[in-house]
Amino acid sequence: MGLCRRVVGRDAEDLTQQVFLAAWRGRDGFDPSKGSIKSWLAGIARFKSIDHLRAAGRRPATGGGEPADMGHEQVDAGRVTDRLVLTEALSGLSSERRQVVELAFFADLTHSEISEQLGMPLGTVKSHVRRGLETLRAELEASHE
Repeated sequence: MGLCRRVVGRDAEDLTQQVFLAAWRGRDGFDPSKGSIKSWLAGIARFKSIDHLRAAGRRPATGGGEPADMGHEQVDAGRVTDRLVLTEALSGLSSERRQVVELAFFADLTHSEISEQLGMPLGTVKSHVRRGLETLRAELEASHE
């Protein structure tokens, strides 16, 4: 519901119910080997939110003017859910692996710089980055399916 609230605002409760109904109806399509249940639900919420925003864009605005241009909000909806899925996936990594991935991509450090900063062998840093990215990719792909 928090994800839906961030994306669509006041219609979050109804949208959350639609997400869980869609998940129930499509439960046979869930494959735990492709990602976590949280990622799967976040993906459903993402698509339901975008559908909701598109539908809202076709309705007249409450002020009686032209329908709202929802193009920018659709992009934001995707970014918000991607950010939430990424945050969730990062939290699933071990603290050591998460720290290495964050230093590599958010602090923009090289593998050698991370190795020096953490006092960790260079090969270990490279392994943490590679395995961390594989895990993150699997979570993100599952959320987009």
